[in-house]
Formats: sequence, C-alpha cells, structure tokens
Amino acid sequence: MKDTGWNPPSSPWLAPQSDPDETREIAWGLPDREHHVVAIQTAPRPRGNSLRRTIESLGKWDGPKLIVADGYHPEIPGWAVDAADSQEGSSSSLLRLLHGVATRWPEFTRLMLVQDDVVVALNSLEYMSRMAIPDDVGWVAMFAEMWAGRGVGWPRLGIFGKHQRFYDSQCVIVPRATVLDLMDLPAWRRIHGCDLMFNRLGRSFAVHVPNLADHMEGLNSACEHEPLGERRSPNFPGMGFDALSLIGD
Repeated sequence: MKDTGWNPPSSPWLAPQSDPDETREIAWGLPDREHHVVAIQTAPRPRGNSLRRTIESLGKWDGPKLIVADGYHPEIPGWAVDAADSQEGSSSSLLRLLHGVATRWPEFTRLMLVQDDVVVALNSLEYMSRMAIPDDVGWVAMFAEMWAGRGVGWPRLGIFGKHQRFYDSQCVIVPRATVLDLMDLPAWRRIHGCDLMFNRLGRSFAVHVPNLADHMEGLNSACEHEPLGERRSPNFPGMGFDALSLIGD
C-alpha cells in the first residue's frame, strides 16, 4: 500500500512530530472474540453526541463490548454500559473502564480502547483482534499525529522507545499486562489525563501505519474550543477503506 502524503496542519494541539526508533513488519493470527474486549470512553459534548457515529463506524463485533460514560447515561442496545452521574474526568473514567473490563471479563487478553470522538476504517475491530502485538511494546496506537510513516511501506509498526512521549490514546490496542499495570496508577484530573497515564508506565509503544482511526471532523474531546481540522490523522485512508485488505496471504 502506498502512503498518501501529508501536509502538517498548524495547531497548538498538534503532537510534535517524531520518528520511531525502528519499524517492523506486522504478523496476524485469528480473531479472538471471546477474550478481546472492545470498550468506548464517552462524555457529554457541547457540540453534540458523537457516540452513535463512533459505534456505527466500528461495525459488528460479536465479542464483549463495554461503554463507560462520564456524566451521562447512554442507552445502546447490545452494549454493557457503566455510567457515572457526574463528570469525573478522562483519566478517572479510564480507570473505571479498565476495572470494568477486568471485573466483567476476568479472562480477557486484549482491550481495544476507543474514544467517542473517532471513526474507524471498515473491519478495524477484526483487524485489531487479528494483529499480533510485539512482546516488547506496552500498546499499539491506531491513531497518532506524531508520525506520518512516509516511505516505510504499509502496513507497518513504528516502535517508539520509552523515552518518547505518547500523545494519542483515542484508539489503542492494549494487552492484558498493560491494562493491569494501568489499573495501579492514580487518576490525573487534567487535560490529556489518559495520555499521561500511558506515559507514566514508562513503556515502549507502537504506532500502526496507516492509522485505522481518525478524529471526527469538527469534534475533539481534548479541546472543544479548537477547530478539529487541526487534530487529524496524517495517513487515515478513510472510513470506506477495508482494514482486512492490509493482511497478506
């Protein structure tokens, strides 16, 4: 697959651009609909509820599914919902999500974490379930502004060492061991609290190119006052792109 190129936008919220320490080919296996959990973080939004659009883009998933709502009570058929009456902040709701996954599905092996201001490519959940996670990384980001991934041959993983900062927890694949370690951290009541919690683990992480998720146009949970056009994926191929087409024979 050829990369699409990228003209970096101008925004105070744009993550600093950084190159990975190395890039790697990707291996795939079979999807695990019993032990891989899909979970969405959601909160009320001044400019409209985006949760249903996120769910529509995710498509069908026959495995366990959880929505953790911060400050409102969505009713979504087919999903387990854990709702808080008052807003507690993104990192606190992330911790509630992690504990909810571990409690409801104690044998889980992978968390596919999605925030409610993103859309994904077709069949992304099955792709994320089939993709092998390297043993030496703490998580894999499926959306990241920090690396455009040009010229490396897609699909590919960029491996970033623990000295690198992580900025993009909007759509992340998290193995069980990392989930359990995140559960031991205190919440941070500040903007980008989820990103900071991942950084506090001090782990290497991977970024998938092409990104299979992107912020919705006009909506951004981290900074509602900013036009969203400034926080977009550098290489998202679009909602109509079939993620399974990346898997080799």
